[in-house]
Amino acid sequence: AGYLVWEAAPPTLEYARRAEGNYMGVAPDSPDIERGLRAMARHGTMLDATAALMERLVSRGEQGRLRADWTYEVVRRAHRAGVDIVAGTDFPSAPGAPPSVHEEMRTLVERVGLSPMDAIVAATRNAARALGIAEEVGTLEPGKVANLLILEADPLADIGNTARVRAVLLEGRPVAEGAPGRGRRP
Repeated sequence: AGYLVWEAAPPTLEYARRAEGNYMGVAPDSPDIERGLRAMARHGTMLDATAALMERLVSRGEQGRLRADWTYEVVRRAHRAGVDIVAGTDFPSAPGAPPSVHEEMRTLVERVGLSPMDAIVAATRNAARALGIAEEVGTLEPGKVANLLILEADPLADIGNTARVRAVLLEGRPVAEGAPGRGRRP
């Protein structure tokens, strides 16, 4: 989402300048950004938020905070405009790695303002649609593959509860129980 800033920036061949983005010069509500969000909604284009990745940039000082806040506002505006949001992380989860999908959902709720259900939909149904596999996974429906997490607590009460995994079912069969890394195969 943060790179939507380019939609309202003049073209340049200077990659370093373009990669930095003009987060001070392009407002999240600029006409170019708004026009782009409306077009996305009209065409069914999904927005991979990568909001948690932006949160990691905050430690880089004022520019990082500016970029993160800009991204949150654009994702908020996209959601209000009817653009389907995808909970993207850009990277696999591992110790010391960039954000997990749990962190992404938490950021979508806490920083962007999505409801817990909207964040869960972004990580499940919308993610499956974005990958082109929504016919098989992403929602609980007859005929779809039953890949599920059984949680310890209600994620609608606290989105952080998505990380409190009791069991994992893959194709309807238990694969692991307990906390990640301490699971066992039945």
